[in-house]
Amino acid sequence: MIPTAFRPETPRFLQWEQILALLDGAWRAENARDHNLLASMYLLGLRVGEAVRLRACHFDWEAKQVKVPTLRRRLDEKTRSRYEVDGLSGLPLLPVPILSYEAVLRAIWRWGQHRTWIFPGANPSHFLGERAASGIFKRWARAAGLDPRVSSHALRHTAASFLYEKTKDVVLVSQFLRHADVTTTSRTYGFVDWSKAEGGLDV
Repeated sequence: MIPTAFRPETPRFLQWEQILALLDGAWRAENARDHNLLASMYLLGLRVGEAVRLRACHFDWEAKQVKVPTLRRRLDEKTRSRYEVDGLSGLPLLPVPILSYEAVLRAIWRWGQHRTWIFPGANPSHFLGERAASGIFKRWARAAGLDPRVSSHALRHTAASFLYEKTKDVVLVSQFLRHADVTTTSRTYGFVDWSKAEGGLDV
Protein backbone atom coordinates (compact mmCIF):
# COMPACT_ATOMS: atom_id res chain seq x y z
CA MET A 1 0.00 0.00 0.00
CA ILE A 2 1.35 3.45 -0.90
CA PRO A 3 1.79 5.66 2.21
CA THR A 4 -0.62 8.59 2.43
CA ALA A 5 2.24 11.07 1.96
CA PHE A 6 3.02 9.53 -1.44
CA ARG A 7 -0.44 9.64 -3.00
CA PRO A 8 -1.11 11.63 -6.19
CA GLU A 9 -0.06 15.07 -4.95
CA THR A 10 3.48 13.92 -4.06
CA PRO A 11 6.59 12.76 -6.04
CA ARG A 12 6.28 9.58 -8.05
CA PHE A 13 8.93 6.87 -8.15
CA LEU A 14 9.91 4.36 -10.79
CA GLN A 15 10.78 0.71 -10.42
CA TRP A 16 14.26 -0.37 -11.47
CA GLU A 17 12.77 -2.26 -14.44
CA GLN A 18 10.98 0.91 -15.54
CA ILE A 19 14.22 2.91 -15.46
CA LEU A 20 15.87 0.28 -17.66
CA ALA A 21 12.91 0.24 -20.08
CA LEU A 22 13.01 4.04 -20.34
CA LEU A 23 16.73 4.19 -21.11
CA ASP A 24 16.73 1.08 -23.27
CA GLY A 25 14.05 2.53 -25.55
CA ALA A 26 16.17 5.53 -26.49
CA TRP A 27 19.32 3.38 -26.71
CA ARG A 28 17.76 0.84 -29.07
CA ALA A 29 16.45 3.68 -31.23
CA GLU A 30 20.06 4.93 -31.45
CA ASN A 31 18.98 8.29 -30.11
CA ALA A 32 22.11 9.22 -28.19
CA ARG A 33 20.90 12.68 -27.18
CA ASP A 34 17.69 11.43 -25.58
CA HIS A 35 19.38 8.48 -23.88
CA ASN A 36 22.18 10.63 -22.47
CA LEU A 37 19.78 13.33 -21.28
CA LEU A 38 17.61 10.81 -19.41
CA ALA A 39 20.65 8.98 -18.02
CA SER A 40 22.25 12.18 -16.73
CA MET A 41 19.02 13.28 -15.02
CA TYR A 42 18.82 9.91 -13.28
CA LEU A 43 22.49 9.33 -12.46
CA LEU A 44 23.08 12.84 -11.12
CA GLY A 45 19.61 13.46 -9.66
CA LEU A 46 19.23 16.54 -11.85
CA ARG A 47 16.24 18.77 -12.25
CA VAL A 48 15.43 19.23 -15.93
CA GLY A 49 16.69 22.83 -15.85
CA GLU A 50 20.02 21.69 -14.45
CA ALA A 51 20.41 18.87 -16.97
CA VAL A 52 19.95 21.02 -20.07
CA ARG A 53 22.55 23.51 -18.78
CA LEU A 54 25.32 20.95 -18.38
CA ARG A 55 28.65 21.68 -20.06
CA ALA A 56 31.58 19.33 -20.54
CA CYS A 57 33.71 21.59 -18.33
CA HIS A 58 31.35 20.84 -15.42
CA PHE A 59 32.77 17.30 -15.21
CA ASP A 60 35.87 17.21 -13.02
CA TRP A 61 37.16 13.65 -13.22
CA GLU A 62 40.25 14.31 -11.11
CA ALA A 63 38.16 15.66 -8.22
CA LYS A 64 35.47 13.02 -8.85
CA GLN A 65 32.66 15.53 -9.00
CA VAL A 66 30.24 17.27 -11.33
CA LYS A 67 29.62 20.99 -10.97
CA VAL A 68 25.85 21.27 -11.22
CA PRO A 69 24.39 24.62 -12.34
CA THR A 70 22.53 26.21 -9.42
CA LEU A 71 19.35 27.87 -10.62
CA ARG A 72 17.30 30.69 -9.22
CA ARG A 73 13.85 31.72 -10.31
CA ARG A 74 13.28 35.17 -11.72
CA LEU A 75 10.34 36.87 -13.43
CA ASP A 76 10.59 38.64 -16.75
CA GLU A 77 8.62 41.71 -17.78
CA LYS A 78 5.62 39.53 -18.66
CA THR A 79 5.74 37.85 -15.21
CA ARG A 80 6.48 34.47 -16.76
CA SER A 81 8.68 32.39 -14.50
CA ARG A 82 12.18 31.67 -15.74
CA TYR A 83 15.38 30.30 -14.27
CA GLU A 84 18.90 31.60 -14.55
CA VAL A 85 22.20 30.11 -13.40
CA ASP A 86 23.20 31.47 -10.01
CA GLY A 87 26.46 29.52 -9.70
CA LEU A 88 27.79 25.98 -9.60
CA SER A 89 27.60 23.45 -6.77
CA GLY A 90 29.99 20.51 -6.61
CA LEU A 91 28.31 17.10 -6.64
CA PRO A 92 30.58 14.19 -5.63
CA LEU A 93 30.18 11.11 -7.80
CA LEU A 94 27.99 8.74 -5.79
CA PRO A 95 27.08 5.04 -6.19
CA VAL A 96 23.61 5.15 -7.74
CA PRO A 97 22.69 1.64 -8.92
CA ILE A 98 22.72 1.50 -12.72
CA LEU A 99 25.15 -0.54 -14.77
CA SER A 100 28.53 1.19 -14.44
CA TYR A 101 27.82 4.62 -12.96
CA GLU A 102 31.03 6.46 -13.75
CA ALA A 103 31.51 4.71 -17.10
CA VAL A 104 28.09 5.90 -18.30
CA LEU A 105 28.81 9.46 -17.14
CA ARG A 106 32.16 9.43 -18.94
CA ALA A 107 30.43 8.23 -22.12
CA ILE A 108 27.98 11.15 -21.84
CA TRP A 109 30.87 13.56 -21.30
CA ARG A 110 32.80 12.23 -24.31
CA TRP A 111 29.67 12.47 -26.45
CA GLY A 112 29.16 16.15 -25.63
CA GLN A 113 32.65 17.43 -24.87
CA HIS A 114 33.17 19.27 -28.16
CA ARG A 115 29.96 21.29 -27.93
CA THR A 116 29.19 24.47 -26.01
CA TRP A 117 26.34 22.65 -24.28
CA ILE A 118 26.17 18.90 -23.82
CA PHE A 119 22.49 19.08 -24.80
CA PRO A 120 22.17 21.93 -27.33
CA GLY A 121 18.92 23.25 -28.74
CA ALA A 122 18.09 23.83 -32.41
CA ASN A 123 20.56 26.70 -32.18
CA PRO A 124 23.82 25.02 -31.07
CA SER A 125 24.86 28.16 -29.19
CA HIS A 126 21.95 27.71 -26.78
CA PHE A 127 21.01 24.82 -24.53
CA LEU A 128 18.02 22.57 -25.13
CA GLY A 129 14.80 24.12 -23.82
CA GLU A 130 13.29 22.76 -20.63
CA ARG A 131 9.94 22.08 -22.28
CA ALA A 132 11.69 20.17 -25.05
CA ALA A 133 13.62 18.13 -22.48
CA SER A 134 10.42 17.34 -20.57
CA GLY A 135 8.84 16.32 -23.85
CA ILE A 136 11.72 13.93 -24.51
CA PHE A 137 11.05 12.24 -21.17
CA LYS A 138 7.32 12.01 -21.93
CA ARG A 139 8.02 10.47 -25.31
CA TRP A 140 10.18 7.66 -23.97
CA ALA A 141 8.02 7.19 -20.87
CA ARG A 142 5.07 6.61 -23.17
CA ALA A 143 7.11 4.18 -25.27
CA ALA A 144 8.08 2.30 -22.08
CA GLY A 145 4.45 2.05 -21.01
CA LEU A 146 4.80 4.23 -17.90
CA ASP A 147 1.94 6.00 -16.18
CA PRO A 148 1.19 9.12 -18.29
CA ARG A 149 1.11 11.26 -15.13
CA VAL A 150 4.77 10.67 -14.34
CA SER A 151 7.19 13.52 -15.04
CA SER A 152 10.95 13.74 -15.58
CA HIS A 153 11.31 14.72 -11.91
CA ALA A 154 10.60 11.06 -11.09
CA LEU A 155 14.14 10.25 -12.27
CA ARG A 156 15.57 12.53 -9.57
CA HIS A 157 13.34 11.11 -6.84
CA THR A 158 13.97 7.54 -7.91
CA ALA A 159 17.75 8.00 -7.83
CA ALA A 160 17.46 9.51 -4.36
CA SER A 161 15.26 6.67 -3.17
CA PHE A 162 17.72 4.04 -4.41
CA LEU A 163 20.58 5.88 -2.72
CA TYR A 164 18.66 6.08 0.56
CA GLU A 165 17.74 2.40 0.34
CA LYS A 166 21.41 1.55 -0.19
CA THR A 167 22.89 3.77 2.53
CA LYS A 168 20.07 4.76 4.92
CA ASP A 169 22.00 8.06 5.11
CA VAL A 170 19.61 11.00 4.78
CA VAL A 171 22.48 13.52 4.94
CA LEU A 172 24.20 11.87 1.98
CA VAL A 173 20.93 11.86 0.02
CA SER A 174 20.44 15.54 0.89
CA GLN A 175 23.89 16.32 -0.52
CA PHE A 176 23.09 14.31 -3.64
CA LEU A 177 19.88 16.30 -4.17
CA ARG A 178 21.60 19.57 -3.23
CA HIS A 179 18.85 20.43 -0.75
CA ALA A 180 19.51 23.54 1.31
CA ASP A 181 18.07 21.86 4.40
CA VAL A 182 18.36 18.18 5.30
CA THR A 183 14.88 18.30 6.86
CA THR A 184 13.46 18.66 3.35
CA THR A 185 15.12 15.37 2.40
CA SER A 186 14.09 13.65 5.61
CA ARG A 187 10.50 14.73 5.19
CA THR A 188 10.38 13.27 1.67
CA TYR A 189 12.43 10.08 2.00
CA GLY A 190 13.47 9.40 5.57
CA PHE A 191 10.39 7.57 6.81
CA VAL A 192 9.79 5.19 3.90
CA ASP A 193 10.79 1.53 4.15
CA TRP A 194 12.15 1.07 0.64
CA SER A 195 13.01 -2.58 1.30
CA LYS A 196 9.31 -3.36 1.01
CA ALA A 197 8.94 -1.48 -2.25
CA GLU A 198 11.37 -3.64 -4.27
CA GLY A 199 13.37 -0.77 -5.67
CA GLY A 200 10.87 2.07 -5.32
CA LEU A 201 7.17 2.78 -5.39
CA ASP A 202 4.99 2.09 -8.37
CA VAL A 203 3.87 5.10 -10.34
